[in-house]
Amino acid sequence: MANYSFAWQINYKARPANLHQNNEKTRGDSMTVNTINVADIIDRQKMGKFQIRVIILCALMQFLDGFDAQAIAYVAPTLRKAWNLGQESLGPVFGAGLAGIFIGSLLVGPLADRFGRKKLMIASVAVFGLFTLLTAEATSLNMLFFFRFIAGLGLGAVIPSTVVMASEYAPAHRRGSMVTLMACGFSLGAASGGMLAGAYLLQFGWHAIFYVGGVLPLLLMLVLFRGLPESLRFLSLDPAANRPRMLEILKRIEPKISYTDGIAFSHVQRNTKRWRVLELFNQNRGAMTCLVWAIFFMNLVCLNFLNNWLPTVLSASMSMHDAVRTTTFFQFGGMAGVISMGLLADRFGFYRVLITGFLVASALTATIGMVSSIEMTRLVLACCGFCIIGVQMTLTALTAFLYPTAIRGTGTGWANSFGRIGSFSGPVVGGMLLGLHLPLQTVFLVAALPTACGALLTLALSRRKSKIGHEEAAAVPAAAG
Repeated sequence: MANYSFAWQINYKARPANLHQNNEKTRGDSMTVNTINVADIIDRQKMGKFQIRVIILCALMQFLDGFDAQAIAYVAPTLRKAWNLGQESLGPVFGAGLAGIFIGSLLVGPLADRFGRKKLMIASVAVFGLFTLLTAEATSLNMLFFFRFIAGLGLGAVIPSTVVMASEYAPAHRRGSMVTLMACGFSLGAASGGMLAGAYLLQFGWHAIFYVGGVLPLLLMLVLFRGLPESLRFLSLDPAANRPRMLEILKRIEPKISYTDGIAFSHVQRNTKRWRVLELFNQNRGAMTCLVWAIFFMNLVCLNFLNNWLPTVLSASMSMHDAVRTTTFFQFGGMAGVISMGLLADRFGFYRVLITGFLVASALTATIGMVSSIEMTRLVLACCGFCIIGVQMTLTALTAFLYPTAIRGTGTGWANSFGRIGSFSGPVVGGMLLGLHLPLQTVFLVAALPTACGALLTLALSRRKSKIGHEEAAAVPAAAG
């Protein structure tokens, strides 16, 4: 087989700008290139079987993450009756799980940037699988609080790590849609948990939901050991040490390309020994980072108030079975929103899609307490989930574009972490509002305010003219619009 350079294989006419110090020798149809950039290889390829497998594995992780994260909300009405608890008693348990998610997403970014994406992803699945399984054996609120907190550590690490992994294997022209398509696994998992609870909760009890949610991640962990590769872009941060693994992955991405023994790898962003969190504020990224964190916070306040309290609030006006089934419309709407917004973002730009989604979400959230029939409630919740969950996953995908490879995990993880302050604040504040016995119209009107603020902050982010590095510059204009 001829030794083709990636430029010859991917683009026969144009020589890529990111080839460095090339030594070319042309003989017939053969060309040898000594130095190549792996980011260009990925960005110029179509989505192949290998990359699709990575996306599917990440989507499965998101599916189980969504199932386990939402499980406590679905069993809450049954658990409250079984343990004779007040309506507000489970608020701290909701908050404990979300606090764990906050810390998990805070830790995973720097650790993944230091030790690799794959190791942290497998460890995350193991943690939330094991402690979700233990949740089924809880006999008190204190045990429930502890197990949900530790499970949350693993749950919180999944979303940022899978988004980073998917974004680093998807080509630039499909990155937005691939990342958001992968992320719809979370909504599908959350909705599936509701369907399972609605069908079998009364028959098998609340414990069964956590048994299922614990065993499946542990089985997936075994698949990840063999089937999930390390991020090629992460490996390229130290190409000398990771050369054999990089060559193996490149051959699986594009088997038709043959590389000479003297081939070398380059990357536009080298690893750094500094504390990576500080890099989020260097090179004029400080204002951008603060805006991103604030936007995450605003959306997750609203999202997790609805995620955690909808089954309980709805069960006051309809049967528990109908309340759980109705709540799943929020998740199914979210799944449609994730897919649709990813495609729209590729076409119209992230910022236009996010601002529109925030504004519509705010209006819809305010109307939840004003509808009375089950059919209208389901319609409003589906549309609300379309916007709020769709915005969340699209925002996460955008964040992966805003930072270079060396700090991408840190940037995505810390943005999710700061947003998780809103995650556990939303359910706790929601419990306080419900404890005051305020009218539902007032409660949902208050819940609509953060998404309105999110629209204003996203507008400010879109107008932020930061001086960014070469790698971000290559991604943001095409993605953000």
